Amino acid sequence: MPRLTNEERNQAVGMLRANTPVANVARTFNVTRDTIYRLMNRLQKSGSVQDGPRTGRPRATTPALDQYIRVLHLRDRFRPATKTAREWKGRRLCADALDLSRSPWNSYVQHLQTLLWNNIPQLPIQRLVQSMRQSCTEVANA
Repeated sequence: MPRLTNEERNQAVGMLRANTPVANVARTFNVTRDTIYRLMNRLQKSGSVQDGPRTGRPRATTPALDQYIRVLHLRDRFRPATKTAREWKGRRLCADALDLSRSPWNSYVQHLQTLLWNNIPQLPIQRLVQSMRQSCTEVANA
């Protein structure tokens, strides 16, 4: 079942206040009647239909570090996740891991570029630069 958005919750409350049967409201939003009853109870207890805070384990990584790990694995498709996990074991995978808390934004971007650049095989890049120089020289001499 899909989770109701705030707008849908407000619409459901409006329908209930207009004396629409609970079953019809539930069918309209493709949810169970229990969902609508819980929505009514939440409205009566808290006076709001806003979604409450969720429990759960806090994130261990920042979105930037998630992106770095994703790129790392895209660049080395055969790299096992266990290797990455072993390398990061015991370290906090948030700002401390990349020293983001002590560096301004520009340093952070440069740091990520360095990390990503070091994972790119350099030989193909050197060959590309060399072929581009050769092409430019040929065009200039023509």
